[in-house]
Amino acid sequence: MLSAITTQKMGLIVAGAGYGKTTLAAQCIADLKVDGVWYGLEESDSDLATFLTYLVEGIRERHPGFAAGIEERWAESLLLSTRREMVLAELLAEVERWVTQTMVIVLDDYYLVDAHSSVHTVLEDLLHRSGPMLHFVVISRHEPPLKISRLRAMLEVVDIGEDDLTFHREEIARLYHDQLKTPLGDPEMAALYAATGGWAAGLILFYHAARGRSGGAPDGGLPAVGKTKDYIFKYFKENIFDRLAPELQRFMIQTALLDRLEPDLCDTLLNRRDSRTILDMLCREHLFTFKSTDENAPFRYHHLLQEFLRRQLETTRDRNAIATLHMDIGHAMEKNGDLFGAIRHYFAGRHFEAIGRLIKGMMMRDIMECPLAFLGMVLEKIPEALLSQEPRLIYLRAKLTSIQGNPHQAIDGLRKALVQFRGQKDESGVASCLKDLSYHYYITGNIRRARKEMAPLWGRPHDDPFFSMEVAGLLILFCAILGDMPAADDYHREAIRFSSRSGKTGRSLVENWLNLCYSYRFYCSGAFEKAYRINAKAMHGFRRDGMIGPLPLAYFQAALISFYRGRHRSGGAYADKGLRLARTVGFSDSTYAWLLYSRALNQVTRRNSAQSIDDAELALQIFTRHDNFWGQASIHEVIAMHHQARHAPDQAQAALRQGLTVIDGLDLPFTWAALTLRLAQVCMDQGDDARAHGWIDHPRSRFAVSDFHLFRLFRLKAQIAAGQRQPASAIDHMATALQIARANHYDPWVLKGGDRMISTLLACHAGGIMRSYIERLFAGADESLQAQLARQKNAAHRNQMVADARPAFSPQRWQAPLEIQCLGPFTVSCGERVIPDRDWRSANVRRLFQYLTLKSGQGFIPKDVLLELLWPGEDPQKTNRRFHVTMTALRKLLEPDLKRGVPSNYILRQNDGYRLEPGRKGTIDFIDFLNRCRQLQQSTDPAAPNRLDAMLHAASIYNGDLFQEEPYADWCVQDREAIQSRYRELLLAIIRTYEARSDWNACIPWAEKHLIIDRYAETVYRTLMRCHFHRGDRVRLEQVYHRCKANIAVDLNSPLSPQTTALYDRLSGAAGN
Repeated sequence: MLSAITTQKMGLIVAGAGYGKTTLAAQCIADLKVDGVWYGLEESDSDLATFLTYLVEGIRERHPGFAAGIEERWAESLLLSTRREMVLAELLAEVERWVTQTMVIVLDDYYLVDAHSSVHTVLEDLLHRSGPMLHFVVISRHEPPLKISRLRAMLEVVDIGEDDLTFHREEIARLYHDQLKTPLGDPEMAALYAATGGWAAGLILFYHAARGRSGGAPDGGLPAVGKTKDYIFKYFKENIFDRLAPELQRFMIQTALLDRLEPDLCDTLLNRRDSRTILDMLCREHLFTFKSTDENAPFRYHHLLQEFLRRQLETTRDRNAIATLHMDIGHAMEKNGDLFGAIRHYFAGRHFEAIGRLIKGMMMRDIMECPLAFLGMVLEKIPEALLSQEPRLIYLRAKLTSIQGNPHQAIDGLRKALVQFRGQKDESGVASCLKDLSYHYYITGNIRRARKEMAPLWGRPHDDPFFSMEVAGLLILFCAILGDMPAADDYHREAIRFSSRSGKTGRSLVENWLNLCYSYRFYCSGAFEKAYRINAKAMHGFRRDGMIGPLPLAYFQAALISFYRGRHRSGGAYADKGLRLARTVGFSDSTYAWLLYSRALNQVTRRNSAQSIDDAELALQIFTRHDNFWGQASIHEVIAMHHQARHAPDQAQAALRQGLTVIDGLDLPFTWAALTLRLAQVCMDQGDDARAHGWIDHPRSRFAVSDFHLFRLFRLKAQIAAGQRQPASAIDHMATALQIARANHYDPWVLKGGDRMISTLLACHAGGIMRSYIERLFAGADESLQAQLARQKNAAHRNQMVADARPAFSPQRWQAPLEIQCLGPFTVSCGERVIPDRDWRSANVRRLFQYLTLKSGQGFIPKDVLLELLWPGEDPQKTNRRFHVTMTALRKLLEPDLKRGVPSNYILRQNDGYRLEPGRKGTIDFIDFLNRCRQLQQSTDPAAPNRLDAMLHAASIYNGDLFQEEPYADWCVQDREAIQSRYRELLLAIIRTYEARSDWNACIPWAEKHLIIDRYAETVYRTLMRCHFHRGDRVRLEQVYHRCKANIAVDLNSPLSPQTTALYDRLSGAAGN
């Protein structure tokens, strides 16, 4: 039945444990000889981002370039159901691009996905909308909540249930005769069917029980389906396990505590060299042992067998023996590099000395990979006598105590550990304690003291290679908060240089950590768009690498930055995710309070005001308990915003004054400026312009810590001047505010400020100041703002010139620039509006636009050329009407509000010729790509320091072939091949640069990208072999050579070049030695 999956969209296998669901799917995929992706789900895969990450990684096993470079753009979109369509569209486009032959994705244990997860919705869309080459097999213990009735009606679903998986008598006979080589007579078969009900697990149990007997029907010892595990285990022991060779019994019992069976680990544990052979034999003998797709643990016991073996272990070994086995497993896992697994087994065996020894040698990366809640529980159980003698354990417990929300207790622990480290002359331990003590000054808001104490630690030698990077990141953070952006930039530059120079492991952690801290620097300076992009990279990297510890902080920053980008819904969603994760991990410290603050901030202007004030009050309690004055001041601003929104200015002023009092003397320029500007705004809203002016009557430098603060300062000055009937001064200040806003994308904030703001903007427009920008702002005005505009027009005190300026502000007067992506998935954005695929009325409308885009630099294209493009060989007189219908549809798609007879801003016409105009700030990606390639070619200095950055930037633009959805269109073939050739040249230049720098890790992915588009590039294979050789990875060196040989010698029927063969012989020989 399941073999029909290649002609139907979905296979659904629903049955209880022991029915052979997984075995059926695995054998079917193997027999079909198709590309298979196996995804064994866990409960954590209910998170959509996690699900898509692993799904993409699975497809990349077959197609390494799949979804390359687009995953990071999905982070924010996945939070909002309204924007998941964009993610799905990109995913479907990638599937269409890469999956060109049959691929079957198996989703095993799908029942573990939460019933309310959005994973179900995305899977439904993939089932209904993906191309004919992609198929899914869903394996579950119960019917999944998928809406697939339409697929069933179309006969696109292969349904397999327990009845289908249950063996009937004839099937039992064939199973035993053909597969198990144990023929049964009719009486035996009838009795076996009666006993098992055809349950696959029961049939295998009986097979092992019957081996060695001379014949006879089952004696009734095998329980019927539905009996308890105790009966099954009793039967298993008496009839199967006891008959196994003693050595095999020992192997199975000694490995019963392993959740996954990795042969090398088993060899290390049992001091043998044949574990893989034994595990293969257990699979062949159908002894409830299965091969998995996990390369690190390729075997596993069926859960029934594993539970039976653990019971056997408990009944045959005393507690001390089991504890010793846990110790042995822990040692074996240590040797194999699984430190968290080792701690788990040491803890299960209560080997606290071993835990102390292991933790003492762990690096920060190792600690971050351990679940903090589990680590905290382990440290709580370690005897105090042992813990108090080991400063490393005291230090780690202090860190966890801080995370759990007890900073004062944590400081005491850090000081105690510091004394012991100094007594032992452990300089690395001393440096770690000083670093965390400095960090606690930051927590309480004494940022200047934190920076002063932290600065001497930068560059200090340490056993942990991540230490210097952690210090650099924190110094970037402190400098940014203090407004010293040049110092923050210097620390970032030095950290990048230090990281690349040191060549230490954990490059991904370093990059993500520095991005996380550096994004806050741009948030503080008001560059919100850049801050968001950098933080998104960090967030994606932490999630990809499984680094849970820093993720709540990354979600906080995403929520905070989203608020200032005007994306309040996204900000609230980020805060929710961060809070859920913080609760799961066990964070109760200031990070949790900051997440509450960010959620309150994003909700304060929305309808959920009760939730906002509850979050603010809870965060204030945490900040107060921790003596975090900086956090308290920030919460007072949120409370003031709440009062502002409810038209309670006196309460708002009181909250803001209290915030300023809390941070008095702490030198927090960013927070001081935010509170002061809001206080001035509240006073002005009350009509007290004099007091408002008094609050902002400070040198400009006091607000220059952030461009956003400067924008707010000049906007306030403009409003105050307008209220005092000083139009020239108001216009002058507003012009400065508009310049700052346009440069930093502060559009959502410009129009906030009531009638004074509107009148000043109208006056600026009437005076010819930044007209296009003002028109763009008013074009997107909501109904409330339109009402304000109407009031301004009709107000008696306005002069006629300003009133007459009002009609100019209509959406038709400003057109957003076009952003056209032709490399990879074809997408068109008109300003913030992305044109979805379904809006293209026909293939000809899309083709016409694509052709005009391709020829946009060649002047006006004659209509005759366009007619032949769309309707080749047809009579132009007949196709002329169709052309005008197509052109009208294209114009309306780009400009939905375009009136009849009004010329298009985008499709320009001259006589009978047409040309595409993307706008002054419009972009076409392939033109940008070619321009950057030309600039690189014209560069006279190949060793210029910024040349590599320029090459990487150019390469990032190329997301796939030109108009990849039109693979057979002859009108773009020549251009496609020319651009692809430029891309290959660029990749070779990047590869050579990294190879010259001996940066093997960076070189590898670019070499793989080149081989995706040119699988016969023998020189690139040689580079890749050298990379893996220098990394000490002999296995991959071998794989690259054999891949090269298969592609060239087999596909092209051509021998490898002598250079390649000689290089392989030399490198493989050296690697062996």
